[in-house]
Amino acid sequence: METVWIKNPLAIYTGTTEDAGGGIVVMGSRIVELVASNQEPTTTITSVIDASQHVVTPGLSMPIITFIKR
Repeated sequence: METVWIKNPLAIYTGTTEDAGGGIVVMGSRIVELVASNQEPTTTITSVIDASQHVVTPGLSMPIITFIKR
């Protein structure tokens, strides 16, 4: 199964106080890791999406990850 790092978004909503400024790691339709600002994932990654020009709002609509262009 592909593991995708949605990397360094402009902003991200996690619903918690955890830092996910470095992005999130998604496997299938599940978020498997929150990546703190200036950190790298601990999960093995198969592909990377540069989200530096996007706001990430997981679960807002289908598919599970929605990008809103700045």
